[in-house]
Amino acid sequence: MATYAQWLWYEHQGDDLDRDYYLATVKEHRTDPAFWSVPLYDPGAGRELDSALYARGPLMLHALRRTVGDQAFFDILRTWPARHRYGNASWPEFETLAAERSHRDLRGFFTAWAHGTQIPPDRYLLPEGLSRAATG
Repeated sequence: MATYAQWLWYEHQGDDLDRDYYLATVKEHRTDPAFWSVPLYDPGAGRELDSALYARGPLMLHALRRTVGDQAFFDILRTWPARHRYGNASWPEFETLAAERSHRDLRGFFTAWAHGTQIPPDRYLLPEGLSRAATG
């Protein structure tokens, strides 16, 4: 989340997140199985600070944003800390919140992005807005 917040600042400054960050990173690592091999959710003992979390985490959040749309995505980001203020929360709770606030079945998305150990299928890697940016 912190790295994606930095991306949002770059976007605020005029950068194109789709082209300059998301698609550039995907292109660089598309054929690199090692880049995709560590699951974002529960990477395993000793891998809690694995670079995959910092490199792929913001990719997943941006793909989620493009999947659910800006209105739902930013609603999720506002609701998450408000709902868990002064407490703890789990990743499965985030997945549930995202589905609830977006009114979408996101199980396939999160299975591919957060639980998978391979590059997500194109329908999750390049949701509609990103697929247009990739070809445009």
